[in-house]
Amino acid sequence: MIVYTPFEEKHKAQVIDLIIDIQQNEFQVPITIKDQPDLQIIPDFYQVKNGNFWVALHEEKGCVGIQVFFVR
Repeated sequence: MIVYTPFEEKHKAQVIDLIIDIQQNEFQVPITIKDQPDLQIIPDFYQVKNGNFWVALHEEKGCVGIQVFFVR
């Protein structure tokens, strides 16, 4: 079963690893975590105002990050 939940600090390493892997290996983008400071501060960058950052977890492993903004 896949569970969707708001990002928590315990997800940080998995989110970073997944995003960097996709960028570097799937899309051959020469980027590192140093080039993306937003990934170090997900709560302060994405989970503010009407935004959130969700992860999809299967048995607490693997994840997909989703940024959601609600417009009123």
